[in-house]
Amino acid sequence: MIARLLRRGLLDKVRDPQDGRRFLLRLTDDGVRTHRRLTVRTARMNQVLLAPSLPRNRRCSSS
Repeated sequence: MIARLLRRGLLDKVRDPQDGRRFLLRLTDDGVRTHRRLTVRTARMNQVLLAPSLPRNRRCSSS
C-alpha cells in the first residue's frame, strides 16, 4: 500500500534526521487534498447509507 501511495505522489518517504535507520512518511499536498476529498465523500456515503436506521425515521409502536 505504501509503495502505491508513493507512486501516485500522495506520500513522501524521507530518512529520519534523528535516526538514519528509520524513514518518515508524510502526505504530500496532493495526498492531503485527496484525503480531504475522500473524507467528505465517505461522510456523505455514511449519511445516505445510515439514514434509514436513524431514530427520526423509525416508527415507534406502543403495545
